[in-house]
Amino acid sequence: MKNDTFLKMISDAVFQQKHAPQTLEGNPPLSSEKEIEELKNLALTQADED
Repeated sequence: MKNDTFLKMISDAVFQQKHAPQTLEGNPPLSSEKEIEELKNLALTQADED
């Protein structure tokens, strides 16, 4: 099986999920938007400290 075909199958399976996967603690992972916002805030905080 070619890598492109394999990657397409995996991406289709991942992006067709109806629910977010659960972490080991049972909490859903952060949404991408929230995660990006937290990273921006962290970067700004660290930049201010320097």
